[in-house]
Amino acid sequence: MQIKTQKNTKKLSGLLIVPFFKEYLNETPEDYTEELKTFVKKFKKEKEYDGDTSENLSFTVDSKDLPERLVFMGCGKRDKFSATSARNLGAEICSVAKDNKSTKLAIIMTPELNLYVQELVEGLDLKNYQISKYKTGENLKKEEKKELKEVVLVTNKEAKAKESALKALVIAQATNVAKDLVNGPANIVDADYFERISKRLSSDYGYKLTVLNKPKLEKLGWGGLLAIAQGATKPAKCIILEHNAGGSSKPIVLIGKGIIFDTGGYNLKPTKHIEDMHSDKAGASVIIGIFSALKELKIKKNVVGIIPLAENMIDGKALRPNDVITMLNGKTVEITNTDAEGRVILADALTQGCKYDPEYMIDIATLTGSAMVALGDRYSGILGNDTEPNGLSKKIVQAGEYTDELMWELPLHEDHREKMKSKVADLVNCDEGTSYLAGASKGAAFLENFIGKNKWAHIDIAGTAFTSDPKKYEQKGATGVGVRALIRFLENV
Repeated sequence: MQIKTQKNTKKLSGLLIVPFFKEYLNETPEDYTEELKTFVKKFKKEKEYDGDTSENLSFTVDSKDLPERLVFMGCGKRDKFSATSARNLGAEICSVAKDNKSTKLAIIMTPELNLYVQELVEGLDLKNYQISKYKTGENLKKEEKKELKEVVLVTNKEAKAKESALKALVIAQATNVAKDLVNGPANIVDADYFERISKRLSSDYGYKLTVLNKPKLEKLGWGGLLAIAQGATKPAKCIILEHNAGGSSKPIVLIGKGIIFDTGGYNLKPTKHIEDMHSDKAGASVIIGIFSALKELKIKKNVVGIIPLAENMIDGKALRPNDVITMLNGKTVEITNTDAEGRVILADALTQGCKYDPEYMIDIATLTGSAMVALGDRYSGILGNDTEPNGLSKKIVQAGEYTDELMWELPLHEDHREKMKSKVADLVNCDEGTSYLAGASKGAAFLENFIGKNKWAHIDIAGTAFTSDPKKYEQKGATGVGVRALIRFLENV
């Protein structure tokens, strides 16, 4: 999607979007042309439109100074308008363009919208995302015709609007990169695919890239990651990307769970859930999305991304319930449930993260169905060991509030830690006795054994990473949740 700016409505083509706040019934903004003000007088007199949120009114126009089609789009009251409102408005504008079969549109940027250019354009580009990557021929052409190609922002603050819009495109595209990876089928988007895209990022942006293949993982002792991949034909792999922004500051380590496909292993998943298990690589996809944007956004923090990758499959070599494995940090784990595999690969990655002496460690993962049961599909769970009023967890939650990637802090109690102790090994990977109680907290309690003395946060996106009930700027399937919140966190920490 291409973004342009200009100061007036002359020589525009396609569709003109005219945002309308309820207050404009009494005082139209200076940004409106005289012709637009005439329309307002008309529908005010006839009382057919008052600018409620999502209330639209369309006109066909015969004018040399306006496009032939325009839509007044209701924005509600000014004092209720927010960053999230602007993002939703952008999504609605994209939908209106597609309904009108218009690949080009222009938007009148009133003073209220000039405050939220970034969020408006984010909503446009996130909604413009097409899931149809694997269509071919005429089927693909039909989908491409629906895509919004060009957006013109009509504003008297062109330079500032252009800067904010371009930043929005970087962030939205980073989110869409993550969505592509999550939506991608496991036979195509596998560990080798992640390696190829990481090599491209390293080449394009100068990131340091380390790829730990199976022989290297065996030599180093990544017992957790290797154990989960035992039953798969494709071997485990860990990818490490390093963004050096300069200076000697401690890095922030980001870790994303990368289960390419999750059958559940011998604790096999039920049929009604297994078809979506290509989405279990959502955490890993978030890390790739973020690294596609770090250099473009000139993020000044040193950042390390660690992506452990494995398939949780079944064959004669697969991990069994009651097996005992030795982790990278030397701790032993009794496998009580092969479907609690994500925490096992994250644990080794957290141990690796400790080696960077980080300022913070943050892992993000589709970890537990319990998080989904507790919080639904609008809130991700967050747990950690730095829960002070200005601590790590609060900073991430605040970033999520602004980006509409909401999070809710869950407790990490001593009883949760006790439940993760094994009689035959140091730890169990799942508390089978009361596993249906506080499962998200117990998953975090397991991970806590691998963080050393570092400040750490764990984000459980099991309920938010993949959806059948999308927000206005989303589609069914992958949401890319976590990319925008963690970028905002990195910008402000």
